[in-house]
Amino acid sequence: MAASLHLQPAPIGVDSSDSAVLHLGRRILSAGAIYGLTNFGLKGLNFLLLPIVSRYLQPADFGIVALAESIAAPIGMICGLGTATSLRRMYYEFCEDELNRRAYIGTAVRFAFLSATAFILCSCLVGPFVLAHLDRSFPIPFFPLIAVAICSAGLSQIEQTQLSIFQVQNRPGSFAVISLATVGLAIIMVPVLVIFFRMGAAGVLVSRFAGVVCGVVAIIWLCRSLLTTRWHWDGLHEQLRLGLPVTVFEVVNLALIFADRIILQHYRPLSEVGIYSIAYSFGSLMLLLTVSLSQVWSPLFFEASCAGQIETLRKTSSSLMAGLAAIASIGVVVAGPVIHTFLDARYESAAALVPLILGAYLINSFYYLFELQAFQQKRTSIVAVVTVFACAINIATNVWLVPKWGVFGAAIATIAAYIAQAIAMYVFVRRGIKGLYSPKLILLNLAAFSGLLLAVEISYRFHAAGRFTAVAALLVTLAALWPLGLNRVITIARSAVA
Repeated sequence: MAASLHLQPAPIGVDSSDSAVLHLGRRILSAGAIYGLTNFGLKGLNFLLLPIVSRYLQPADFGIVALAESIAAPIGMICGLGTATSLRRMYYEFCEDELNRRAYIGTAVRFAFLSATAFILCSCLVGPFVLAHLDRSFPIPFFPLIAVAICSAGLSQIEQTQLSIFQVQNRPGSFAVISLATVGLAIIMVPVLVIFFRMGAAGVLVSRFAGVVCGVVAIIWLCRSLLTTRWHWDGLHEQLRLGLPVTVFEVVNLALIFADRIILQHYRPLSEVGIYSIAYSFGSLMLLLTVSLSQVWSPLFFEASCAGQIETLRKTSSSLMAGLAAIASIGVVVAGPVIHTFLDARYESAAALVPLILGAYLINSFYYLFELQAFQQKRTSIVAVVTVFACAINIATNVWLVPKWGVFGAAIATIAAYIAQAIAMYVFVRRGIKGLYSPKLILLNLAAFSGLLLAVEISYRFHAAGRFTAVAALLVTLAALWPLGLNRVITIARSAVA
């Protein structure tokens, strides 16, 4: 089982639960800062290229990349069969036995490599026939564009397995080095292939594939001592028991993310898909924040749960919700000016979409907090069922709204799907999280953000004094979030700095 938290003694006059929250908060900030800087640094490197690359690529080229990756991403998740995600939970089953733990980790890495290779080969063999059968008029060919994207997505599961090992071993520095090296190489190649060799969308896809291949080679070198350990069949059996529902969840969750682009291309030109993809790149910064949070919070959550630190988890969770809402609010205000300032004029229409997508991912980050309880209880089938339900809502809403509203219909459909997903998960795990998450606090946080979102969207629609309206609304929102837990976030940040 996981080791219990080692809490520092509370100072005189300070409640012990508050001291535990400060201690846990500092741990989140210390490791989370590395994960966050890594993830946002990687995204930032991509953003640095956008002002340059957007002048050499048409909106339709961004649409091609988005469609190829929309098809490849779910296939890539199948390649791993949930290994990377299951490992983060299974690792704690072997904390007291070093030999068994090494055997299990070696088994997980080898299994990820073999399953990824097999699924990539099968996809490349049958993919062209399946695509031709489903949609003969699909705007991009399977070879080479979609095939390259599938290879990148599948091989990345091997890399994700090693990154999961770094997470559970509390090695954020190693996580950062591998991630930055892989993506950094891909980013270096993008301007070479796009600007000098004029490869267009193919240049973007090939550069990402090259980065992943180098990352996999590095992973094999790092894991060479584990590749000769014995096969841990019991651990693999338990991993598959957890991982197969997780695979369904991850595949459907990606369908939830990418289905709007597939539907959008059916009703709208590729240029509009490209505009939506650019807006999604900015809006998905909130997803990066959630990913960074999951990388540091999930092991600490499992530790604190095993130690019975419910009050600590309750206060920390309320702080996380207020902090997430505050960050999303700031993103809503700054996204528009950034797009207008740095991107080519052809992409300015993406500015009004970003706040909606940020709102969708704020709701998704709340869902993640509920989802952790299901993983703690090893009820991964619930996660899969809820995600299938949300994906069905997303597809139905996209089919209903996209023909009339285009990219705005797709953004609204994303919000509706994530709301349905969060509510459904909360209903399933509400007994297990009783006393952990306050429904009142959840609604108040979302209400504060919704007021800001409405003010910003109105300023876009009616060309009001946008910047003044947005800044005023942001100040009101932060004031509303202060007593909901934002004050505790600031206290933790000051304590960490001190």
